[in-house]
This record gives sequence, C-alpha cells and structure tokens, in this order.
Amino acid sequence: MQNILSEYQQLRDAGMTKKAAYRALHALIEPLSPVARHELKKQLRRLEAQREAQLNLQPAVPQPPQQNDSRYSHPAIRRLSPEMLQNDNDTPAISQPNEDKAPCPNCGRMNHIDAPLCYFCGQLIGSIASLYGTRSFDENEPDESTFCNNMTLVLQVRGSSFMVQKRAQDMSREMIIGRTAENTKLVPDIDLADADAEAYGVSRLHTALSYVPENNTLQISDLNSANGTYLNGQKLHPKEVRVLRHGDELRIGKLYLDVLFLE
Repeated sequence: MQNILSEYQQLRDAGMTKKAAYRALHALIEPLSPVARHELKKQLRRLEAQREAQLNLQPAVPQPPQQNDSRYSHPAIRRLSPEMLQNDNDTPAISQPNEDKAPCPNCGRMNHIDAPLCYFCGQLIGSIASLYGTRSFDENEPDESTFCNNMTLVLQVRGSSFMVQKRAQDMSREMIIGRTAENTKLVPDIDLADADAEAYGVSRLHTALSYVPENNTLQISDLNSANGTYLNGQKLHPKEVRVLRHGDELRIGKLYLDVLFLE
C-alpha cells in the first residue's frame, strides 16, 4: 500500500487531478481486498488534507504600501484651459502605462498589480485572493455518495469475514435487506442469516435499498423494523429515505456493517 501512496503522491506532484491519479493506479488497486481498498482511500484523503494545508501556508500576506513609496506618489493633475479642450490637436498626450497594472477578474478594470482588492468593485485580487478567497472545488473530485453503473456495493459485517457484494447492474429494482427464517418462504435480496442476524435483532424484511441511476446514488430506508436501522449512529424513521455513502456505518438492529463502493 505504501508503494501505491508513493506513486499517487508523484502523480499529484506532476499536476494530475485526484481522480486522474486514482484511475492511473487502477491496476495496482484492483487486486487489493475490500478492506484494504477502504483503508487506502482513508490514507489518500489524509494525504490530500496534508497537501491542502501545505498549499494554504505558502501565500504570504501582502504588506500595506508605505506612504513614502514612490510607486504611489502621483504628480498634481494640471487643469486644462478651455482653448486646449476645444482643440484636440493642442491637447497634450497623457501616457497610461499599464506595465504595473493588472485587470480585475470580476469587472475587468485595471488596478495596481500590488493592490489587495479592486478599487472599482471591491473584488479580492492578486495573492490575497488565493489566501482569503473561497476555494473552488474540482468538478472531477470524487464524491463519496457517487455510485455509478460500473461500481459494486460491499457490505462488510464488522468483526467478521462475512460480506455481501451487489453490482449496480444487478440492482434494477428495490432490494430488501433482512434474513430468512424456518417458518417462512420469504427470501430477502440481501440475506444476513449466515451472520447470525436473528441474534442481532435483524427483521426478515428490515431495510430497503434502491439504486437511482439518474443521480448515481444508493438510497436506503427502514421498513418499520422492530429494532430499527441506523446510519452513522442516527436512527432512520420508518420509510425515511437517506443517501448511502462510501465509508458509512450501517447498523441493522445490532448488526454493524461497513459500506464500501468499489470500482
């Protein structure tokens, strides 16, 4: 895993986006176990947080200009006579040097290159904009709630080797999470009976799971179960719909499941 983290760091340093670097290492990531992939993504998120913290420390806060700075001293403006205003040929040319100016990204007006904000519209400009401006997120940045058609859902029972895998292509209808019982022929789509589900208070028809391809999400809801469904420690009301995300903790009764989205 350390080799993958090192390769990822080199790709990011070379200018690749997070998503592109992750895809470039797909051949190394694919053989990993689901648990190892989950741990790798946690390490990558921690690495990205460290990189962002380092970038935020680089820009220096610009110092306010000194009053005696020659760059900010301007000669007095000479008043033009009516005769000079009437005759364009007699009007002296006024130089407008722009080598020490830069346009505002908001209004396009020219400002001094060291100005912290635009004189005309108040927009932060220059290095202070990168320091105090609102950061724009990368549109290609992976979203933990994204579950695409080429992904696989893994439900890993915590503290056990028992897991369930469901591909997005096989989830064209609502799926039921629950357990089988001897006195009924009902068989849920995701059967937790082999994980000692009855002892953990899992109902036969406990939770509903739906894949929504229109917005690439997995939605979950409780089916009015006896012992409830919990998502990251919060209890779901019966029929309440919540979006499932990679890395979530799902509790069915007293049975804890780790949620993983694998490509």
